[in-house]
Amino acid sequence: MISQQRRRKLRRTAGAESSRKVLSVLAYFEPARPAASIETLARSIRAPMSTAYRYVSLLREFGFLTEAAGGKYALGPRALGMARAAQAALSYTELARPRMEALAHDTGETVFLLRRVGDHAICVGRCDPVDPVRIFLEIGSAVPLHVGASPKMLLAHLPARERDAYIARYIERDPALRRNRARLRGELEHMRAHGSGITIDEITPGVWACAAPVIEHGRVVAALSVAGPAFRIRKGRRTAFEAMVRSAARRVSALIDGKPRPARARLSA
Repeated sequence: MISQQRRRKLRRTAGAESSRKVLSVLAYFEPARPAASIETLARSIRAPMSTAYRYVSLLREFGFLTEAAGGKYALGPRALGMARAAQAALSYTELARPRMEALAHDTGETVFLLRRVGDHAICVGRCDPVDPVRIFLEIGSAVPLHVGASPKMLLAHLPARERDAYIARYIERDPALRRNRARLRGELEHMRAHGSGITIDEITPGVWACAAPVIEHGRVVAALSVAGPAFRIRKGRRTAFEAMVRSAARRVSALIDGKPRPARARLSA
């Protein structure tokens, strides 16, 4: 028999498959592969050409892809903006790294730093403990803002009009969000008021995560989180971890607000 956790994982995998393939189209491009035809992209994501064309059309609509010579497609201005944003995030990551490493050591779990770019949260920093558990969120990974502790924290702190517009856009693409939008709004309000947020079984099945905002001059610029297997992070540890994440995020915020960037960051700017 299939376990309940396995059934949940299968349902989520099926529901997220289209999103994964869209992101896989973007992930195809790199310096050695700056342009690609529909046929090539369809093969890379193992999908029919009609499906690949639909994904490419969506990415073109949002400026992530543009037409190139020879009937091919290349990264568009929106994707280039994401690359510049990721580069700008390096200074935040350098400042946050000592606190992230300490948090990973103290909790024995994986610590992440995410920033918002458009409708996605991008992982710009990750620190693993000595004995890490496999969590599917690598440096450069993009996650929709309504899935996971850190992405939701970033969504929660958007201006109300931007937050509502995002939810309206994704309701059309994600039937699960349409059913659960009231619960999502409640989660976001709690995160804004409470200063931290917890999710279970979202980005990676079976994983508990807690996030807190990183603030620069009164504006949320990133989210810091700790994540690990839910079965080994019981109630007492969850309370302690939440306090530790909030404390670490406050310290990173103080560094960003009150101290100059490290010399290495200034030299690389």
